[in-house]
Amino acid sequence: MGQLPWHARCHRAAFHITETNRAQRPANNPDPQVFVARGEVRNKGIEAEISGQLRPGWDAFAGYTYTNTDNPTLGGGGPDGGAAFSSIAPRHLFKLWTNYRLPGDWNQWSLGAGVRTTSKIFNEFEDGERLTQSGYTTVDARLGYDITQHVAVSLNVTNILDKKYYQRINTVNSGNLFGQPRAFMLTVRGQL
Repeated sequence: MGQLPWHARCHRAAFHITETNRAQRPANNPDPQVFVARGEVRNKGIEAEISGQLRPGWDAFAGYTYTNTDNPTLGGGGPDGGAAFSSIAPRHLFKLWTNYRLPGDWNQWSLGAGVRTTSKIFNEFEDGERLTQSGYTTVDARLGYDITQHVAVSLNVTNILDKKYYQRINTVNSGNLFGQPRAFMLTVRGQL
């Protein structure tokens, strides 16, 4: 088999985490100070990343994470007979980012773009109620300019399409965190 036409670095990992008596807010309790022990919660999955230079000046990164969560003490819908528990981590998460430095006289400029796609997240409660956040995709971009050899400025725009989503879901009444709306960030970096 031939060699890849570009230099790449690959990373992969597997994980299996078991938590006992994880605290969680009950589904219909308006008091944010009340928590219940959820018994045993298991998270297991894999992560894989690849990054490298596709061509001189053109870098790329791709990553994928698969997470399987369940709560065997609740019984029911999880893969091992337990109820699923996934208020933060989606089952599937895919990230792709690329950055390109323009050639020749335009070499001071660089352009970047990326996407982040997740499957749904949800939180399931003792009474069988489930809150669900649908899967979503966000798009980001970057424009960079090297003012001098030691000073660079960049404009980053996150969530360009202003996708509305929850970053985390806790209960019907509280603890649900909205994801970042469209945002602009201008950065100036210097080095000695």
